Amino acid sequence: MDKLLPKSDIFLAPEEYFVNFEIWLKTSMPELNMQILAKEAKHDMLWDQIQHLVDTFPALEQLTYTQKVRAIQYFGFAISSMERHAQDRGFPAGHHLASINGAESLLLALGEQTGYPPRDTLYTFATMNRKNMITFSGDAQEELFIDVLNQSGDLVKLAGDLIRPVTRGQMQIDDDQSVGLLMRAERALEGARKQFLRYMEVVDVETGRFALSIPFFRDVLRQFTCDWVLGGEAWTGASAADAVEFKKLDYLIGTVDDHFRQYVFDRMKYLPPHQKVEMVDDMQHPSLLDVVMKSLGLFRQELVALSEAELIERLRGLSERCLEFVKQYVKLAGMNGRLSATHWSLMANYLMKPTEAGMGTGLKERDRGTAHITFEEIVAIRDMRRLNPYVKKLSGGLGSLK
Repeated sequence: MDKLLPKSDIFLAPEEYFVNFEIWLKTSMPELNMQILAKEAKHDMLWDQIQHLVDTFPALEQLTYTQKVRAIQYFGFAISSMERHAQDRGFPAGHHLASINGAESLLLALGEQTGYPPRDTLYTFATMNRKNMITFSGDAQEELFIDVLNQSGDLVKLAGDLIRPVTRGQMQIDDDQSVGLLMRAERALEGARKQFLRYMEVVDVETGRFALSIPFFRDVLRQFTCDWVLGGEAWTGASAADAVEFKKLDYLIGTVDDHFRQYVFDRMKYLPPHQKVEMVDDMQHPSLLDVVMKSLGLFRQELVALSEAELIERLRGLSERCLEFVKQYVKLAGMNGRLSATHWSLMANYLMKPTEAGMGTGLKERDRGTAHITFEEIVAIRDMRRLNPYVKKLSGGLGSLK
């Protein structure tokens, strides 16, 4: 199949334009990407194709909102491909994008009119990319990577949806169903953790190769999540740092700290409009921890200051249903910590250990994730979930309760 779409001076109707663009993204672009990596094709072919796509783009006033969002997604895959290969050859981030006549102004206009970030993000790479996926590589490993992101995110969303009625006061903690909701949320998080483990399923016993192989993730897939410079502003690539359901869950459970709040604020610009609204809504409402503290008649710092005997006395003062709720809350928070620890183990296996072994990180920095978050910061977020002082205090009191 031809690597480039046929060029024409005739502007296509929006529907036909997007059909042709999508066919190229799903067939020729992945093949071209892999040929460029193998030095069997020139990376400038992508530049030519993207310039043609910009030149023949339909008038914005002809497009629906959905088509404008799709344009951001489609150009995101194409431009990240081009930028990855250009940066591989030593060009600075954004150099090739800036050299395409009309590309920056088009992307910025699409972003302004939709409220979406003007480049590819986790949302366009994975969340809205489910059936008959667009991929950079055409490799089943990339499809697995996207599917796990979506399946785990869906399960974490389910957990949050189950929790939310209690945090909104629509259900009291001594209601018949409250403990059951937290139990179902815990099971959903365990399901999300098992989704992560799909990456490390051994598919070749002789070599120990994972379903998502370390070389493919590190040297092929991850390198396409490259930085851009757009309108003079630096933008990082699609990153799991922007998995909004996980962040919302932290606020719903109530285990966030000041560093995490700043981290959420810093990454807010990478979310589509509806996710920003949902994120802010959960940030502004009480958490499950707040509900537990209210049942105990305590402020958080008062809980930390209590002696073990005083805490046990408070716990014994709860009704049986309320006490069961507190026990299940601690289990739910613990499962969220296990989920975060599993994510960290993936980071260690796919990034840290290969880097320490001198295998390199390509375009990526040695000690940072795609969003330039250091490994130390990721550890801090993991420990925020695993070692929350209020949850630990409650867990200790429940353990001593007879």
